Amino acid sequence: MADESHVTKTIDDIKRQVIARLDEARTALIGLNTVEALFGVPMTTLADLAALPSGTVPAATNGPTVQSGTFGRRSGPVRADEFLGMEPMEAAKAYLRRVGQATDFDEIANAVATGGAVVQGAGWRDRLETSLMRSSKGIIKIGEKTYGLEDFYSEEQIRRIRQSRRASRGERKKKKPAKAKGSAPKATAAKPTKEGGTKPDESAKE
Repeated sequence: MADESHVTKTIDDIKRQVIARLDEARTALIGLNTVEALFGVPMTTLADLAALPSGTVPAATNGPTVQSGTFGRRSGPVRADEFLGMEPMEAAKAYLRRVGQATDFDEIANAVATGGAVVQGAGWRDRLETSLMRSSKGIIKIGEKTYGLEDFYSEEQIRRIRQSRRASRGERKKKKPAKAKGSAPKATAAKPTKEGGTKPDESAKE
């Protein structure tokens, strides 16, 4: 019978190899999710890939899917006290760290409310989305109503995402009609004279 310490060491070595492979897979998955978010398609998860037979590729989908009543489909539903007492922005970041990848705004906002964060007034969702769009501290918008943490991406990925967004804004500005620089002065009616004739308004500029 094999020595117990040798068996334990062998198992630990194999576990370390598996963990290293998982880290590689997570890094590759982040890159995949970035591309998926930019093109507006559903994001692939490790669970999705693990469920597939070896050597197969998941079928393409036509658009994002929404799972009603569930949040964080990659890591289970949000607890009612998970973000208790947190400000919405703080809770949003905590949720993104929880799921580990970029997420649609509606899912983030629903999780924030479900988790017990401090939400005030009917417009709190709009304020939260504005904060996410304008944030320069750890949050990055990577697609339409889709946000992630900068920690998820390499510096090169972040640079490319921001370049793409700036280029999109530039294209939108080019399409706006140019405003007229000035307009011709309005014609003024001639004033009658005592002799019955008319003379031009003296206030009119040439």
